[in-house]
Amino acid sequence: MATHASDSLIYYACLPVERKLDLASIRHWDNLKLAADSGEIWVKGFTDFQIISKEVKSIPIKSLYFERDGHLFPLGSSLPALVVPSLLWSPIDRALPIELPSFNHNFFGVDQSISLQLVVDSEEREAYAMKVNLHDLEMYLTNASQIRLEKINWLILNSTQALVVGKPPLPIPGNAYWPFGQFLLPGGYHFDLPILAKALAQKLNQQKTDWILWDVNNTYSFILQSSFMPLSRSSFRNTFSKVI
Repeated sequence: MATHASDSLIYYACLPVERKLDLASIRHWDNLKLAADSGEIWVKGFTDFQIISKEVKSIPIKSLYFERDGHLFPLGSSLPALVVPSLLWSPIDRALPIELPSFNHNFFGVDQSISLQLVVDSEEREAYAMKVNLHDLEMYLTNASQIRLEKINWLILNSTQALVVGKPPLPIPGNAYWPFGQFLLPGGYHFDLPILAKALAQKLNQQKTDWILWDVNNTYSFILQSSFMPLSRSSFRNTFSKVI
């Protein structure tokens, strides 16, 4: 998530160094910088939207500031509290390396497992895939130009649904998904612990041959990437005839 030019203030967060794992939920925000000083961790560079986001609110022990004229003001205060610290700043993903314990990942309550859940996303994402009704897709193809379909691929999921990938998305009803590493996540959602997603993908999809299609009920399925075919009237007609 990049800092926008319209942001007029620089925001900071400060927390005890022993609470560094609380930063897991914001480690993927690549506009942030991190530094350590006398038992404290400082993070700077939040956008106006990030500083009031649920991810920051969920960090339990922290102090939030904004910078003005070389001083730090507590968020919501007009009185300066500190001079801006002179620190050695590093990108947060480099300064906070992932330290994952060994775990047996599953989603069914086995002790010592770690579960990834979907939460409402704080950032708007561009759709890359859509799960659509086969009959809606058939109706669209009736009048669609071949030029519009040139960058679109598809496959049949079951007797009623297809998965369509490519940009721009087709103008038909459906459930949108966006790519996150090897995952296709529902539009409007993200993982609650994004830094664990890479480790999970490595366990689930070691050969990197599949998309992991993750749904809002926190179930997932594997979609073999080589199974997609270019979308056209003929490919739809030939494939659809085999499932009806």
